[in-house]
Amino acid sequence: MLAKLFNTMRYISPASFLPSAAIESVTVRDLKLAQQKMLAEFELTGSTTIDLAGHVLTRNDVVTLFDRLLHKDDLSYHALVASDEVLRHFLEHGDIARGERFILETSKLPPGFMEWLSPYFCAAFRAATVRMFRQERGRAFETLMANPLLMDKNATSEAWLGVEYYVDGLYHDLKALLTVKVLEKDAVYRCCGYDIIWLLSCLPVERFRAFLDRYAFEILRLSVVLFNRGNREAGIELLANAKMLPVKEDRKIQLEAKYKELIGLVRIRYIEPTWLYSPVPVFLVGVALTLLVLMLSGA
Repeated sequence: MLAKLFNTMRYISPASFLPSAAIESVTVRDLKLAQQKMLAEFELTGSTTIDLAGHVLTRNDVVTLFDRLLHKDDLSYHALVASDEVLRHFLEHGDIARGERFILETSKLPPGFMEWLSPYFCAAFRAATVRMFRQERGRAFETLMANPLLMDKNATSEAWLGVEYYVDGLYHDLKALLTVKVLEKDAVYRCCGYDIIWLLSCLPVERFRAFLDRYAFEILRLSVVLFNRGNREAGIELLANAKMLPVKEDRKIQLEAKYKELIGLVRIRYIEPTWLYSPVPVFLVGVALTLLVLMLSGA
């Protein structure tokens, strides 16, 4: 279902199939010749699809593509995208490298451009963000979120649907772990490891507020289960991760209190042993007994 949504507004730059001249100088004749050439490929190959700049297109896709290009403003908008290599790459491939920035400034965009770009940016954003979460590419996600999201309000709302669907699946997997008798490390860290928690913590609070609080609480429950089963270090580690998520103050206080409680229990057992079980007193007692034996044997 998501794959179908992502493909509804694929961005294809005219620069990938038109002559190397500047896009804004392309004429209607140039466009019609390019369209005829592409349509001829269907006839020559007998195939129902052709490949264009990494996109698989049907005959109807080609017709739709050129219908849009013949709109009075489309070529000028494509030229504007082509002037920003990072943006063009993002729109075409749904990816951005760590530290990259769009050079277009939202305050200087021509009227109508944002409305035109929104569906293309929305599709690229949904594909990119889901991929980043699946691959746990936190730095790439951080880079994307540091850039202006070139979408109108409606497209922005729709753009997060892919991530919402994905993290909702994570949430249900996390809850399911509470019913499992034997917890597998990979399954636990897929839902609660530092990388995925860090990604979740970067989500926009205004949209994911309730989800982040719920997710943090379920990790708290799982951390207690692990701790009580003897895997104390893992339980404390997960709880430390979960502390990055809560938005509500009472949830933050709840997690912090439980974290301190578990740390305290570990200290009592491992960090602050009584003198009777401390290795130093035991060593001294051993030395004293050895000296006593030597003194008695000498006597």
